[in-house]
Amino acid sequence: MSTTKERIKTVLICVLLLGMVYLTYAVWFFDSPFGEFNFSGILNAASGGFVSGGAGGDLDRFGIRPLAIAITQDGVTQGAVYDQNACDEIYKKLRPQIATVLRRGKDIRVSTEETFSAALLGDGVFFDYRGNVPYEALKLWLSETSGNETVCGRYFVFSTTGRTVTIHIKNPETNKVYRVETSVSSGSLSESLKDVPANSLSFAAKREEKEFLAATDEMLVSSNRISPALISSYNTLATFTADTTAACLEIFRFSGAAPSHYSEKDGTEVYVADMVTLRLLPEGIVSYTDNRESADETLGIEVVSDVEIPSLSEKCETARSLVALLASRISGSGGIYLSSVTTDGDEVEFVFGRHIGGVPVDMKNTVCFARVLVKEKSVGEARINLLGYEASGQTADVLPELLASAAVQDGKGKKDLNLRYKDTGAASIAPSWFIGGMQKKGAQ
Repeated sequence: MSTTKERIKTVLICVLLLGMVYLTYAVWFFDSPFGEFNFSGILNAASGGFVSGGAGGDLDRFGIRPLAIAITQDGVTQGAVYDQNACDEIYKKLRPQIATVLRRGKDIRVSTEETFSAALLGDGVFFDYRGNVPYEALKLWLSETSGNETVCGRYFVFSTTGRTVTIHIKNPETNKVYRVETSVSSGSLSESLKDVPANSLSFAAKREEKEFLAATDEMLVSSNRISPALISSYNTLATFTADTTAACLEIFRFSGAAPSHYSEKDGTEVYVADMVTLRLLPEGIVSYTDNRESADETLGIEVVSDVEIPSLSEKCETARSLVALLASRISGSGGIYLSSVTTDGDEVEFVFGRHIGGVPVDMKNTVCFARVLVKEKSVGEARINLLGYEASGQTADVLPELLASAAVQDGKGKKDLNLRYKDTGAASIAPSWFIGGMQKKGAQ
């Protein structure tokens, strides 16, 4: 009897210890949202879909956060650009207040370019995501609320110039502008902006130099010299271990489907189950296709939703969760950002890019990091470039913004001038100034 009691005590102690480990991990993760960690766990896919956090998804290492932030108070602008560590620090401070603003937002209304410009140059907070992000996805990530709106924007301004905070959204690809009134007092948001660590910045629209007339109004100009790192790339598939391959099979829900397997002449590893195919290409690309009408309990990636027709935010989070899991298998530096969202009937294509230190990377072979096509309720296609990147200890010599702006003047309107890495396979990659963002369609 005493032996039985001792065993029961031992089991209870083990359970308590496991609970303590879990709580410690949970607290650490919440308090350190931007830490470098390897997310090796697989999201629960028992029902055929990802069960991700949704709210708080922006806090993952591979969450979608702004790559530039500006805070304007009494006409003075501060913030961070091309420095993701500094940008994340500001974001971490502002996130609770911005979440409240999003939660208490009212209906979205069409607005004007003039209204947006006035808000941009007035007091408030400016987010640049570098690519278009669904407004409803931001609400889901930051405030646990969502809806059925399909508005996307790259630029978000949380204006404090009125009695209450107004959200202004701009999609530069469509030139559409929107505004959302909220019930949050401007004073409460303004108070939270004090003592936020930031560097001196200015919008191109406020610069007196004629050279900046060629740049878009939203371009942020730093008072300090930009010093991005030199980076290098490497093919992670070339060094894939059996464990990594097994992880890919589990992420795409192949491990329980007993797939057939064969190798092609070029070295591509192919796994097939029913009408679902997973290909691991030797150049470092993972390709997934599901030609069925929908996922089922044993195969396929379903969009988790409480309603019959998933919302855009739910589809976006499914795509982000899938891409984040694949990104977590790659060692090295950097994060991801959402470049574009394209809707065609019941299908939505999400294009994700890589960034190193807040500087986007146009990747070799595909330009983008991932393309995920979500059908009505499941992922129909995914193509992910698993090239890895390391930031070196050396910094690159970058042309100052003033000279870069002067070089693109042609009298044909304002240009989206931005710093980017272009991976051509060189041993060392330095960023350069480019006009426009990521290409809409890369090599397939």
